[in-house]
Amino acid sequence: MNKSEMLCLQKALCTAAMPSGFELPQAEVIANFAKSIGYAVQRDVLGNLFCFRNTVSGGGLMIAAAMDVKGFLATQIAEGKVRFQTIGSFEKPEKLVNQPVRFENGVRGVIRNICGEDGTCGENSTCEEKTAEKKKDVKLEDLYIQIQESAVRTGDAAVLDGEVKELEQGLVQTAHGAQLAGCLAVLDAMERLQKDAAAEDVTFVFLAQHQPGRMGLRAAVKRVSPETCILCGGAEAAAAAGEDERREAEKDPSEEKYPVDVGIGAGPVIRFREKLQASDEGTCQRLIRAAEQAGIAWQGEARNRDMSGAIEAMSAGSRPGVGWLGVPVRNAGPFEAAYSMDEVSRCGQVLAALCRMEEEKNRS
Repeated sequence: MNKSEMLCLQKALCTAAMPSGFELPQAEVIANFAKSIGYAVQRDVLGNLFCFRNTVSGGGLMIAAAMDVKGFLATQIAEGKVRFQTIGSFEKPEKLVNQPVRFENGVRGVIRNICGEDGTCGENSTCEEKTAEKKKDVKLEDLYIQIQESAVRTGDAAVLDGEVKELEQGLVQTAHGAQLAGCLAVLDAMERLQKDAAAEDVTFVFLAQHQPGRMGLRAAVKRVSPETCILCGGAEAAAAAGEDERREAEKDPSEEKYPVDVGIGAGPVIRFREKLQASDEGTCQRLIRAAEQAGIAWQGEARNRDMSGAIEAMSAGSRPGVGWLGVPVRNAGPFEAAYSMDEVSRCGQVLAALCRMEEEKNRS
């Protein structure tokens, strides 16, 4: 997949993206692309999308990426104000203020603070605290989505909205980049393997409902029963030059500290374990060998808050060997993530090389 094709696919996914439980739009984008390069597709009742060459294989290799994103669910609507609950966690609600939002029916709005942009209660505010004192901590219950149209109903889903922007040095910037980058890398690998026997015994899965307890991963592993599962997503990269001071100023002193040892441009991330078992040593070494065979530089990351939970989400009976491959992503949260299309492609090359290694091992 060349850079132009990947960028078009990225824009299609960004435009379609919906949160956990509402993933059908992005699933259709992925399914259409998979079919166009010769893969069969199936969806389960949970919404997971399985892509394969012949039949869903069992006991072999499963390569997966989460296609759902964080978002919002309308709970109450009155006078152009949509109260909501979140789908997935937003660690810093203050960053949501003034963010554009898109509902599943196309209606757009903006997130506002009931206490005003700076947290100060104004004369026209409905906030009960009529004081001039700024609220230091923005709470989710203080936020609402302001809309101009009335075509939004209780139970409608929405996501942060935003265009895909091309930046300098080959980077792109988009909302939900951490999830979308993983999907793009898996799709790139699938295209590289479209006429390759190495794809015969591999099941590619785009996971639904990954945000609420990794439900999609649990269901996919139970269906495929793989010996090895490779998860692909975005890996948080260190801040760009000039960003460190701003982040330090915004940092919550009580926040748990995790060193970020990933850099954009240094290659795909092969994630290791720290205190809890994150990914098994054997699978990590196979990913490293695949990267070396493909001539791709890679980087490791000791920190991991996600993989221990991912392993717990596997079937309790027989957990597969787990590996994690990441695209370095700056600002890896749900806002304006930036990453390199070249590194998405390199992740795809590593995944394709791993599939070929597995095929050679099976033949021997």
